[in-house]
Amino acid sequence: FLFKKYKAREYFKQLRTEMRMAKDLGYDFRSMYVGGGTTTILEDELIQTLELARKLFPNIKEVSCETDPKEIASPTFKNLKGLVDRVSIGVQSFDDSILKLSDRQKFGTGAEIFERIAACQDLFPTCNVDMMFGFRGQSLDMIARDMELIRQLNPRQVTTYPLMVTSQTNKSVKNVIAARGQELSEQYDTILNTLGKHYRQLTSWTFGRTNDEGIDEYVVDNDEYLGIGSGAFSFLGNALYVNTFSLSRYAQRIQSGQMGTERRRIFTPHQILQYRLMLAVFSGRLNRKYFREVHGVNLDTTLFKEM
Repeated sequence: FLFKKYKAREYFKQLRTEMRMAKDLGYDFRSMYVGGGTTTILEDELIQTLELARKLFPNIKEVSCETDPKEIASPTFKNLKGLVDRVSIGVQSFDDSILKLSDRQKFGTGAEIFERIAACQDLFPTCNVDMMFGFRGQSLDMIARDMELIRQLNPRQVTTYPLMVTSQTNKSVKNVIAARGQELSEQYDTILNTLGKHYRQLTSWTFGRTNDEGIDEYVVDNDEYLGIGSGAFSFLGNALYVNTFSLSRYAQRIQSGQMGTERRRIFTPHQILQYRLMLAVFSGRLNRKYFREVHGVNLDTTLFKEM
């Protein structure tokens, strides 16, 4: 959605109302992820929301938030210190031509972004820098330079996402910005051969200074999780729940005393095992003991074809 301050403030109020509903239903949490996009766009609202979350759910030990390179230049950004444990900054690239191609030059030049990260990363226990590969015209030298700049910044964590091109992506855009398959493979190899020398690889895309920094919004360590807010997902028991993506419908549901959930999909036991296997492979933490003790199955025989 295009940012409109009055809409965002209303949404934050509705979000806090849904958080209270979750509390009334008896939920509790160990960690909290706030994203995606620029969650820090109204810092006062975000701070109020995080303070409420920690009050409602005192067992939260870890809060992760996304932001962008423009927001971290704000003099009030330091107000998040002590409330956020991991801040993830969407950089994509330090190369000005790639920033222009991806319409990210509005967040500053590569050099400006580098300086801003250097100035703010010590505010939080973990600073994650989000990089991206898979752009057309993104040479291996460009990627190697990006990785060298990351090495100089030395953040605690780095995430290197491939550009997501789906069947819904406009064909004209696909052919302009997206690299081809072989190029993508070579770019990924370059990342592994450069960043991999200085960081531990934690998941397919995530690198950290130490082994205990494997926070990745695509890898959920808990078997169950609850998502609140427009467009949020939950996985509870054997079902996937999806909150409405419409802000107006979300507002209507909250105002009528309902949570934002609009769709439910029941998973079969076999589908749940496939989902757990996919997450385990992606995170690089495939554990047969988990499948045996939690699901009561022998992974190699129950998922013989998949294995």
